[in-house]
Amino acid sequence: MLKSYDKVLDNAAWIKQATIYKETTVTTKAKIFYFHGGGLLYGFRKDLPEKHISVITQAGYEIISFDYPLAPAADLEQIVPDLSLIHISEPTR
Repeated sequence: MLKSYDKVLDNAAWIKQATIYKETTVTTKAKIFYFHGGGLLYGFRKDLPEKHISVITQAGYEIISFDYPLAPAADLEQIVPDLSLIHISEPTR
């Protein structure tokens, strides 16, 4: 069963969120960070097609798609550190 949830990234300079996709019936092999859009210039974290999400998660990979400041307004030195703000744990309900 595919499960997805949104997470607010703590301590970010501006409010950012991540969306995590995980197949609950498959053992996770690894996590994939999805940088949305083309060339870091456009797009949004939920633009990955459902077919891709399904194939990737059923193969045992968890997808973490997140907001980031778009280039060229921001460079990689500003974008990449936000990866450390994503504490990968499922939300408690």
